[in-house]
Amino acid sequence: MVSDALYDADKFRWGPENFTTTLWIMVGSRNTPPEALHRTFKEKMDGIERIKRTFRTETGRRYGPEFIDQGIIIGNAIYAEMSKLLHHPNSPKGGSSDI
Repeated sequence: MVSDALYDADKFRWGPENFTTTLWIMVGSRNTPPEALHRTFKEKMDGIERIKRTFRTETGRRYGPEFIDQGIIIGNAIYAEMSKLLHHPNSPKGGSSDI
């Protein structure tokens, strides 16, 4: 039971906080160029999507997928903005920029 709770706790970190705080701490500390982040972002998002099906506890299965979905919504918005700023024509919303 403790193992399952710890497992789920680790998976909950892929919710909103991951995209509002953790991602930017990692990018800043590693001096990751925006182009490099953009290049792998969708692949990493797909991995986060798969996490929704792996919760082990009743609480995790009940609340985890919604929590992950909230993070994915934020992640998709970040990806769309990065795409616009980097002028990627195949990105969501056409990739044009007002900058």
